[in-house]
Amino acid sequence: MRFRTLTSAAIVAAALVLVPAAPAGAHPPAFPTTLDLPVGFRPEGIAIGPGPFAYFGSLADGRILRVNLATGDSRVVSDPLVPARPSVGLKSDQRSRLYVAGGNAGTGRVVDIRSGKVLTEYQFATGTVGERGYWQINPVNGALSTYGALGNAHAAVVMSGNGANWSPWTTFTSGAYAGRC
Repeated sequence: MRFRTLTSAAIVAAALVLVPAAPAGAHPPAFPTTLDLPVGFRPEGIAIGPGPFAYFGSLADGRILRVNLATGDSRVVSDPLVPARPSVGLKSDQRSRLYVAGGNAGTGRVVDIRSGKVLTEYQFATGTVGERGYWQINPVNGALSTYGALGNAHAAVVMSGNGANWSPWTTFTSGAYAGRC
């Protein structure tokens, strides 16, 4: 009996060594290897989830594309913006909302990813040359010009000589800051 068990084990081991493995391409990939984009779509920014979905923003016109990462199926969930402005940074949450940064348009918006409806939109930069943030820091100020609230406040302090040298700016004089700080 022991001889028969060893012989069977030897035959199985030899078969495993001698039988060639199936080529790597013999099995279809478990997930798509390419994703199709709509014509004219310039992808920038990506958010993953909830579920097996990825959301891509378009630099060209602000469209939002939803892609099922398991099947590769896709559809535009938010149509082009009028006027056109980009969709660059994206972040999704568990309540089916997508937070979208508007890049050089100086905007941010919240999109319902089920309906594609823009729930709200914010204008962060209101100046004619792309001033940024609550303190409207002009882009000519390099790294000091930022949309981030903390960085923008720091820039205002630095540029005003620690608050000693400043005059009211557009956001202040127009009252646009009210309810946002």
